[in-house]
Amino acid sequence: MKKRCPKCLQPKNLDEFYPRKQAKDGRRSRCIACEIEDVLAYQARYPEQTARGKRRWYDANADDVRQRRRDRYWANREAELAYNAAYDEKNRVERRRKNTTRMRRIRKINPEQSHRWDRTHKVTRRALLLNAPVIEHFTLQEIAARDQWRCHLCQELVTRQTWSMDHLVPLSLGGEHSRANVALAHQLCNVKRGRRPLPPEVGLPEGGVA
Repeated sequence: MKKRCPKCLQPKNLDEFYPRKQAKDGRRSRCIACEIEDVLAYQARYPEQTARGKRRWYDANADDVRQRRRDRYWANREAELAYNAAYDEKNRVERRRKNTTRMRRIRKINPEQSHRWDRTHKVTRRALLLNAPVIEHFTLQEIAARDQWRCHLCQELVTRQTWSMDHLVPLSLGGEHSRANVALAHQLCNVKRGRRPLPPEVGLPEGGVA
């Protein structure tokens, strides 16, 4: 079944029209191509109003947008990494300038949160580079709460100034980046241990792996 668009006057299939429940045929009057053309023309004519509208919508749906982006990335990680590598190679200087400007703005607004974000994502990036068999998404705050803010190596209390994430089986030895393979540790204790196996007297956190 075909329908004629009143703007471009072309007969098109119904699937080339956006749905509309109130219409008799369940479709809008104008075709998708013409509607997109009108939207782009409005955005070009009123850029300030368009930017304000987009910002209001993003602020109201920020969590959903971030979650969809995460889901899309992890569902197509190989393709995303290949695309990002090609884009970075083509736009290296401009991408670096934009990233630097964005990170400076974030650090200025919330320096403590940006510091935690940097450390968490640094570990995740390292796990990706080392092809860890399992990569889960969690924060150091979550691990600290689970381990009751105690270093699993010396059993002393840990603060945000001294905390770090220790992989029980190191990533360089094929360990997972998962909650079961991670424990809270002082930075100094973590550095001293290095890649050595855990001492037998050190107990694993609940859910840990040997």
